Amino acid sequence: MTATPSRATAEMLQGIVDLLNATGHPYCMLHGYGGYPERIDSDVDCVVAAELLPHQLPRLIDRDRASGGPALVQWLQHEATAHYFVLAAEAADEAARFLAVDFSSDYRARGRSFYSGPDLLARRQRWRDFWIPPPAVEFGYCLVKRIGKGTFGDDHARRLSELYQLDPSGCRREIERFWPAGDRETLLAAAAGGDWTSIMRTLPTLRRHLLAPTAAEGMRNRAAYWLHEIPRRARRWSRPTGLFVVLLGPDGAGKSTISAAVRARLAPVFRRVGAGHFGPDLLGRAAARGAIGTSAPHAQRPRAPLASLAKCFYWLLDFSVGYWARIRPALVRSTLLVYDRYLLDALVDPHRYRFGGPQWLIRAVWRLVPKPDLVIVLDASVAALHARKRELTVSEIERQRSEYRALVASLPNGAIVNAEGSVEQVAANVERVILAHLERRTADRLGLRE
Repeated sequence: MTATPSRATAEMLQGIVDLLNATGHPYCMLHGYGGYPERIDSDVDCVVAAELLPHQLPRLIDRDRASGGPALVQWLQHEATAHYFVLAAEAADEAARFLAVDFSSDYRARGRSFYSGPDLLARRQRWRDFWIPPPAVEFGYCLVKRIGKGTFGDDHARRLSELYQLDPSGCRREIERFWPAGDRETLLAAAAGGDWTSIMRTLPTLRRHLLAPTAAEGMRNRAAYWLHEIPRRARRWSRPTGLFVVLLGPDGAGKSTISAAVRARLAPVFRRVGAGHFGPDLLGRAAARGAIGTSAPHAQRPRAPLASLAKCFYWLLDFSVGYWARIRPALVRSTLLVYDRYLLDALVDPHRYRFGGPQWLIRAVWRLVPKPDLVIVLDASVAALHARKRELTVSEIERQRSEYRALVASLPNGAIVNAEGSVEQVAANVERVILAHLERRTADRLGLRE
């Protein structure tokens, strides 16, 4: 693709709109559409018919993949009827560009359903190439969303006032749907006068009144809501939407530098990003001493066999219990975790960790502990690695490089990336490996390639 970054994202959004228009599937862009498709300031919120989610719509998008269309690299179901998709396209500068679209079949949050999909689609109206809600519905949706989230900025206030001026009576009806009488006049005064200061001050109260069911029917609806939420949350735990990536390689391969670059590049695909070094550090020992290891780890004497056995038991605890206590919850919250070094590193370079026991002990621990999603070896020539880090001899670098390559070749989720280019080039190559994995994972979970 030869588009500029903004153009690449615009083309992805325009492609989705053209696809929905061509196939006759009704949709409604809920807000933020003023600059579409050239300017996309945040996630695209779009309501579609329930039968399109979660499988039919991704299949339609995926049909364009064979002809060079964008890749579907993330699927996050954050409500029973809401599905967050991230598409990726490669631009001319080798940096991937992303478009996040939040498709839903209604609007619900925090235990309450606010707008039904059929009602939103029935009331939509045409604007340029897009279908959008009428001003009063957009006003109600935006007001409910901002107060429901407890975040209310100046941009939100300005847009709400603009919408109110377009249909004051309709906006009044939307306020009356969701708030008790005591709150209505405050909200109406803010909308009519354009001064939302009082609303920002009373957000907790307005949010509590918005989300609290007020009648038996409301309680029944909330019970039904959570009955649908329980299986969704169970799936999030069993199939996390985060990704756990481990970077390996000899000293001088650039693991920590590439980790930071990759996390910055892939941040739009995930809710959060995080980093680690070697292990989960369940007991906080690394934080207590400031870092793992020393500046010259190979200068340290190996532990005695009994102490090395104790170290293996600690690793078993850290990489098993620590995974479930620290890493898995982060993955469930859709976090990209990138670790430089991991337990596998002790198989290649036990001297670094002062391990003086038999290597079969480390292999036994590795077989028992949870595994990363991806293991990537940053590989470079012996000359390049020695030029960057002269603490190791050429022969030791040769040995480590050979063992890292053999190790990753034995893993079903392993990959080798050339680490001799610039930081941008190496990060782009690592990014491609990760995005290819995410595309396969998303396709498997959605059944796109069956």
